[in-house]
Amino acid sequence: MLARKDFKSENPKVADFLSRMKLPIPDLEAAMFTAQQSSYDEAVDKYIADHPDQVKSWIGEEG
Repeated sequence: MLARKDFKSENPKVADFLSRMKLPIPDLEAAMFTAQQSSYDEAVDKYIADHPDQVKSWIGEEG
């Protein structure tokens, strides 16, 4: 992760979230295609709707 020196100690919840956030390349490519066809907001909403368990794992909830 790239961040400034004290980022993790000053922002532990954000650092934990970022360390759990994994986005497979095919998912990223699909989201970028959706964004080009509509908007970034719609692409994010679609990803969340299509991958609820993945998103829950990012925020620290088991799905």
